[in-house]
Amino acid sequence: MTSARPRTSVSVRPATEQEWVEVGLLTRTAYAAAGLGDEEYLAHVQDAASRAAAALLLVAEADGRLVGTVTGASAGKPYADIARDGEYEFRMLAVDPAFAGRGIATALVEECDARARDAGAQKLVCSVEDKNTAALNLYNRLGFVREPSRDWNPGPTLQLLVLQRQL
Repeated sequence: MTSARPRTSVSVRPATEQEWVEVGLLTRTAYAAAGLGDEEYLAHVQDAASRAAAALLLVAEADGRLVGTVTGASAGKPYADIARDGEYEFRMLAVDPAFAGRGIATALVEECDARARDAGAQKLVCSVEDKNTAALNLYNRLGFVREPSRDWNPGPTLQLLVLQRQL
């Protein structure tokens, strides 16, 4: 019998400019380890500086190091691919594979929830690759539900499912 990994004490805050390179590498590494995205998309998610300039770039810290990141944006803002009026979108959620299963992703989503509420949003939304079962399981546990009518295909072989949670 395998025991669950221990929860890690984590804090979530906006990334600093000095952390953008590290955040980009963390995102790329996590996506590559999960088999998500082609080389072009991995280069895109590695560009944390562009995300920080146009959206809210958050980081999770645990054990004195950066272990996760997520990007948040209100409807109509850059990096909000699917958010409609009254919605707040999070994207590019990534956790250092060495810290998987320790509550890092949950802490990042909950901080996005708080930011969404502060922005006056009624829903928190995200897109997830249809084959990303780990993310789908997490979002299901956190109370997100599918909105199949909003699913989309940004590329010929990529199917993104849209999930939302009422705030």
